[in-house]
Amino acid sequence: MAEPRPSPTVGVAPRAAERLIDVDVAKGLAIVLVVLGHVVARDIHPAGNGWYATMNACLYSFHMGLFFFFSGYVFFIGPADTRLARWKKTAARLLPAYLLFAAIVLVAKSLAAGILPVDRPVQHLWTDLANLVLYPTSGFASYLWFIVALLQVELLAIALLAWLPGAPVSALLVAAGLHLLSVYVGVTNLLALHQTARYLVFFLLGQWAVAHRDAWVPWLRRHWWVALGAFVGAIALSPAAVQPTVLGLAAVPAAHAVALRLGAGRAAQVLVVLGTASLTIYLMNSLALGLVRAMILMTTGWDGWRFAVALPVLLVAGLVLPIVAQRLIFSRVAWLDRITR
Repeated sequence: MAEPRPSPTVGVAPRAAERLIDVDVAKGLAIVLVVLGHVVARDIHPAGNGWYATMNACLYSFHMGLFFFFSGYVFFIGPADTRLARWKKTAARLLPAYLLFAAIVLVAKSLAAGILPVDRPVQHLWTDLANLVLYPTSGFASYLWFIVALLQVELLAIALLAWLPGAPVSALLVAAGLHLLSVYVGVTNLLALHQTARYLVFFLLGQWAVAHRDAWVPWLRRHWWVALGAFVGAIALSPAAVQPTVLGLAAVPAAHAVALRLGAGRAAQVLVVLGTASLTIYLMNSLALGLVRAMILMTTGWDGWRFAVALPVLLVAGLVLPIVAQRLIFSRVAWLDRITR
């Protein structure tokens, strides 16, 4: 997505030309959580580390909601009359990226099959290729579903805000209904519509946060402990069945409060780098993790206590290697540079 240019200004309603450092820090937190969730392959698990599966189930109930919230935050900084044009530019970047990295994953998994441990290998080529279009959340490159859902969420948000009477409140109510329908009743996974329905409300909450930033940010600065405590309490007390809603909503102010609390220190500076490179990391972290994970499994293994060593190695690899690959390889071609960062 197109983003504003850098500016240190935080705590006031943003102008279209600003880049909000606290949002970049929060996006950095979000991408760290995404990579942490990808460390263990879906089909290959470290023995004797059931705690990770428990943590990961909790993580998956809220971490993508953060991404959609801050994606909405960035999107709605711009003028309302340019939203459709910006959506077209986003689609022109992300759809080629989707196809490119699906092809890269296809080739990489096909070459690695029989040599390295491969998670979700290519099994039925033509069926898997059809699923890239029809069922993005399944198949050999399922991690790329976010691109499809994000483009649908953006377009649906634009339409609801433009056409619904009483918007943005009415748009939020419709989005909340779609979220509840997706999580607790069921929505088809055709075209990743179940994810679109689940996360539209978070994207529109980003619009609300931008519109009320002059009050929202100072409140989070003063009451960061309330936001963080509510999130911890939700983790401890909410039943698993409602966590996609309760933790999803509680995580948004908690992550933003932590980002504001970190200020401009070294941790924040690292997270800004990760946040501004979040698309790059998202596109390539599964490839990086797959390679490093295969090397670990073929050498030291990761069962038992070895997972305590493998986990930070994999996390760093998933965050750093995509940035290195983008700068050393993709940045050399203008078109590839544009769609990978």
